Formats: sequence, structure tokens, C-alpha cells
Amino acid sequence: MPVPQRTGRVVASVRPERRMLVLLGTGFTDMFLPDLRTGDMCYGGRDLLWVVSGSGFGHSAAVTLEGWSTEPGLCDGPWEERAETGMFLSEGSLYISGMFERRLSEPVAVAERGACRARVYARGRREIDRIARAVPDPEDMPPDVERFLIQVWPHEGPGRRRGGSPGAR
Repeated sequence: MPVPQRTGRVVASVRPERRMLVLLGTGFTDMFLPDLRTGDMCYGGRDLLWVVSGSGFGHSAAVTLEGWSTEPGLCDGPWEERAETGMFLSEGSLYISGMFERRLSEPVAVAERGACRARVYARGRREIDRIARAVPDPEDMPPDVERFLIQVWPHEGPGRRRGGSPGAR
């Protein structure tokens, strides 16, 4: 089995809107709206990855996006949640977006094009919700309480694995 190699890494500070963060493939043309009733932390489609924030209340979240040559090992560390989903990249790269309006990062190369998996780690989603309920002014929100690590790699198999706590697998 080939050793996973990181193909790129970018970091951005993102203000979630309506509890959502967006990552777009460089070939993005069509939007889909995820069914949030499932309660998942991430939803993938063609050139689009939705990530659900713990709050939509004027805070900034620290987002790290990594491209990988093959599936990377699971991350140790302070992560409280983990989820995976499938997606398709028509041009093989994606970037962190400011709700479809602007690029917040340079694109990260993942593959030539095709099916991919995205693994999302999160920390601070419950904490930012608690803080948002206690802080009346969005300007008083502490930055980067909520953090995400998003790893994307080429993937041939069908299906989807749902997440849970990092220690669950």
C-alpha cells in the first residue's frame, strides 16, 4: 500500500453563515443544499463540501484544508468529533470559500479528477454554541474557538462512513 503524501495545505479564518462553511472545487458550477435533518457534520457533492459549524453567530472558525495522495492515518490530538463523506472533484483541486462569494485560500491539489473522500475533524463546536448563547454582541466573540481540519484524498470505492468521536474507530 502506498505511503500517504500530503499534496497541499492551506489555512483560513472563516465566518460561518447560517452555521455553514463551504469548500469548493475549482470546477464548481452547481450548488446543492444538504439535508441537514440527518445531523451530519459534513455533506459532499460535485465540487462542493458543506461543513456544519456549531453556531452561525458572527464568530470566526480556523479551517485547515489538506490534500493527500491516498487516505491518511487518523489524527491524534484535541479533536472532539470526526466525520467522513464522499465528493467528486471535476478538476482535482478545491479551496476554502467565503460562502460562494470569494476564495479564502489558494486551491489544494488532490487528484487529476474524480471521486474523493473528505474527513472532517472538529473541536469547539459545542463550546462556540455555548459562548454564542452567552455573548450578546458578535464583536465580543473570541476568535477561532471552533477549529476544523479537513483532509481530502482520491477514493475509488462507493459509500459513506458516518462519523462520531475520534476514539470511536
